[in-house]
Amino acid sequence: MSEINDILNLNEEILWKRTKVKNLVLIYPAYIIMIFVTIFLIWGLFYPGIIALTKNSMFVGYFLIISGIVLQFFLIFSMIFIFRKAHNRYRKILKVSNEELKEYKIINLLSNRRVIIKDIQGQRFRKKCVKKYSIPNIEFDKDYLFLNLKSVEAILFDKTCHQIGFSLDKTENMSLIYFDFHYPRSERDLEMKEVMETLNENFVLEKYFENKYLIKYHFSLK
Repeated sequence: MSEINDILNLNEEILWKRTKVKNLVLIYPAYIIMIFVTIFLIWGLFYPGIIALTKNSMFVGYFLIISGIVLQFFLIFSMIFIFRKAHNRYRKILKVSNEELKEYKIINLLSNRRVIIKDIQGQRFRKKCVKKYSIPNIEFDKDYLFLNLKSVEAILFDKTCHQIGFSLDKTENMSLIYFDFHYPRSERDLEMKEVMETLNENFVLEKYFENKYLIKYHFSLK
């Protein structure tokens, strides 16, 4: 809790907060991709190579098998390089060890003044967008993002992507800053409802658009 208190401004109060611990050293989607590519290489190159050898097409058979082995090692070492580069960047920004990266804390927080998100994996993309489009009232500090609620025009309740977005333009259908409720599935509807109730209790929300995928609310401070 002291970590959160350190980033709050004077008279700023926490209205809703969610924290979860993520292992940044293990990147599961990348491992899954590697497994599928490995299976593809086995069936796409090894199997035809073996068939070619049984039909005495020695050159073609060995070429396919060796190509599969080379591509396999290239994929593995490329992934290791990408992981190490990402981990080194995380450690440089956060000034932490690999062991600490294994217990990295992600924070989504709504206060009476700001949206605060602590998530280093999403910050790089958001920083590029803020810089490219000169988006105001969004600040960054290491792995923290701060959005001043005075600049928010709309709340986007996305039922398909399971997100609650904070938009600076009420004509937009997607938001750069959002709370994500993908997992756990058993709790996402309840958590989204909890955030919307918190927003309704502390701010002024007026619905101005709705379809089966998205609900838009005009947002303003009380």
